[in-house]
Amino acid sequence: MTKLQKDSCRECSQISELHAQIRNLQDENRKLGNTVSWMHQMIWDLLARNRSLAGQTEAMPVQKGETAHLLSEKSL
Repeated sequence: MTKLQKDSCRECSQISELHAQIRNLQDENRKLGNTVSWMHQMIWDLLARNRSLAGQTEAMPVQKGETAHLLSEKSL
């Protein structure tokens, strides 16, 4: 085998390794992107749920004797 052929084989091996690393990084990047999307959607869902619950508690009628209790909670 000539020096040129040996260098060519070494370069092919390095190129193959780099392609494998690129594929692994692309897979990892895709998984991380999916995780971020999932977390982002979960945060928005929780915010919407909290707003809905907050609206429900504000719309609840106050029973007699609870007014002072509710006022003290709001001042905290």
